[in-house]
Amino acid sequence: MDHAAGWILVVGHDANFQYLMRRYASQSAYRVEFAGLGDDVLLQAEQHQPAAVILALDLAEGPSWDLLKALKTDHRTSSIPVVLCTWLDEDERALAEGASACLHMPAMLYDFQSALAKIGLNVKAAPGVS
Repeated sequence: MDHAAGWILVVGHDANFQYLMRRYASQSAYRVEFAGLGDDVLLQAEQHQPAAVILALDLAEGPSWDLLKALKTDHRTSSIPVVLCTWLDEDERALAEGASACLHMPAMLYDFQSALAKIGLNVKAAPGVS
Protein backbone atom coordinates (compact mmCIF):
# COMPACT_ATOMS: atom_id res chain seq x y z
CA MET A 1 0.00 0.00 0.00
CA ASP A 2 1.32 3.42 -0.97
CA HIS A 3 1.52 6.02 1.78
CA ALA A 4 2.49 8.90 -0.46
CA ALA A 5 -0.30 11.06 0.94
CA GLY A 6 0.98 14.52 1.75
CA TRP A 7 -0.01 14.41 5.39
CA ILE A 8 1.02 13.03 8.74
CA LEU A 9 -1.36 12.09 11.54
CA VAL A 10 -0.11 13.37 14.90
CA VAL A 11 -1.71 11.70 17.90
CA GLY A 12 -1.44 13.27 21.33
CA HIS A 13 -3.44 15.52 23.58
CA ASP A 14 -0.75 17.96 24.74
CA ALA A 15 -1.11 21.41 23.12
CA ASN A 16 2.65 22.08 23.29
CA PHE A 17 3.39 18.80 21.52
CA GLN A 18 0.84 19.62 18.82
CA TYR A 19 2.28 23.10 18.34
CA LEU A 20 5.81 21.73 18.00
CA MET A 21 4.77 19.07 15.48
CA ARG A 22 2.85 21.67 13.43
CA ARG A 23 5.91 23.96 13.35
CA TYR A 24 8.24 21.17 12.32
CA ALA A 25 5.88 19.76 9.71
CA SER A 26 5.55 23.24 8.18
CA GLN A 27 9.27 22.94 7.35
CA SER A 28 8.71 19.61 5.60
CA ALA A 29 6.74 18.37 2.63
CA TYR A 30 3.80 17.33 4.82
CA ARG A 31 0.73 18.88 6.34
CA VAL A 32 -0.42 17.71 9.75
CA GLU A 33 -3.75 16.50 11.06
CA PHE A 34 -4.22 16.01 14.80
CA ALA A 35 -6.11 13.47 16.84
CA GLY A 36 -6.36 12.81 20.54
CA LEU A 37 -5.91 9.38 22.07
CA GLY A 38 -9.65 9.29 22.74
CA ASP A 39 -10.47 9.84 19.06
CA ASP A 40 -10.99 6.96 16.67
CA VAL A 41 -7.43 7.10 15.37
CA LEU A 42 -7.48 3.58 13.97
CA LEU A 43 -10.51 4.38 11.81
CA GLN A 44 -8.97 7.67 10.66
CA ALA A 45 -5.74 5.90 9.70
CA GLU A 46 -7.64 3.10 7.93
CA GLN A 47 -9.78 5.47 5.88
CA HIS A 48 -7.20 8.13 4.99
CA GLN A 49 -3.86 6.26 4.95
CA PRO A 50 -1.46 8.97 6.18
CA ALA A 51 2.19 8.92 5.17
CA ALA A 52 3.00 8.33 8.85
CA VAL A 53 1.60 8.47 12.36
CA ILE A 54 3.49 10.34 15.04
CA LEU A 55 2.30 9.01 18.36
CA ALA A 56 2.97 10.76 21.68
CA LEU A 57 3.87 8.44 24.53
CA ASP A 58 3.58 9.98 27.99
CA LEU A 59 3.29 6.91 30.20
CA ALA A 60 5.13 3.61 30.46
CA GLU A 61 1.74 1.86 30.14
CA GLY A 62 -1.52 3.02 28.70
CA PRO A 63 -3.49 3.99 25.61
CA SER A 64 -0.52 4.93 23.41
CA TRP A 65 0.83 1.38 23.61
CA ASP A 66 -2.65 0.00 22.92
CA LEU A 67 -2.97 2.24 19.86
CA LEU A 68 0.47 1.24 18.56
CA LYS A 69 -0.51 -2.42 18.89
CA ALA A 70 -3.84 -1.82 17.14
CA LEU A 71 -2.20 0.06 14.26
CA LYS A 72 0.39 -2.65 13.76
CA THR A 73 -1.96 -5.63 14.01
CA ASP A 74 -4.69 -4.30 11.71
CA HIS A 75 -3.91 -5.34 8.12
CA ARG A 76 -5.34 -2.02 6.85
CA THR A 77 -2.87 0.07 8.86
CA SER A 78 0.06 -2.23 9.60
CA SER A 79 2.22 -0.78 6.82
CA ILE A 80 1.81 2.84 7.97
CA PRO A 81 5.04 3.88 9.69
CA VAL A 82 4.61 4.94 13.32
CA VAL A 83 7.08 7.27 15.01
CA LEU A 84 6.82 7.08 18.78
CA CYS A 85 7.54 10.46 20.36
CA THR A 86 8.42 10.29 24.04
CA TRP A 87 10.37 11.57 27.01
CA LEU A 88 10.77 7.96 28.18
CA ASP A 89 13.58 5.53 27.36
CA GLU A 90 11.36 3.02 25.57
CA ASP A 91 13.12 2.59 22.20
CA GLU A 92 13.70 -1.14 22.49
CA ARG A 93 10.11 -1.87 23.47
CA ALA A 94 8.70 0.56 20.88
CA LEU A 95 10.63 -1.03 18.03
CA ALA A 96 9.75 -4.53 19.23
CA GLU A 97 6.06 -3.59 19.25
CA GLY A 98 6.14 -2.23 15.73
CA ALA A 99 7.19 1.42 15.86
CA SER A 100 9.31 2.40 12.87
CA ALA A 101 11.33 5.01 14.77
CA CYS A 102 11.52 6.90 18.05
CA LEU A 103 11.64 10.66 18.46
CA HIS A 104 12.93 11.79 21.83
CA MET A 105 11.65 14.89 23.54
CA PRO A 106 12.68 17.60 23.70
CA ALA A 107 12.88 17.24 19.94
CA MET A 108 14.47 19.77 17.64
CA LEU A 109 13.64 20.28 13.96
CA TYR A 110 16.66 18.19 12.95
CA ASP A 111 15.42 15.30 15.15
CA PHE A 112 11.97 15.49 13.53
CA GLN A 113 13.47 15.52 10.04
CA SER A 114 15.80 12.64 10.92
CA ALA A 115 12.86 10.55 12.15
CA LEU A 116 10.95 11.21 8.92
CA ALA A 117 14.01 10.36 6.83
CA LYS A 118 14.51 7.15 8.82
CA ILE A 119 11.05 5.95 7.81
CA GLY A 120 11.63 6.92 4.19
CA LEU A 121 9.72 10.20 4.00
CA ASN A 122 10.94 13.25 2.12
CA VAL A 123 11.92 15.95 4.60
CA LYS A 124 12.31 18.78 2.10
CA ALA A 125 9.47 21.25 1.82
CA ALA A 126 7.68 21.32 -1.49
CA PRO A 127 7.60 24.65 -3.35
CA GLY A 128 5.02 26.90 -1.77
CA VAL A 129 5.02 25.00 1.55
CA SER A 130 5.88 27.17 4.51
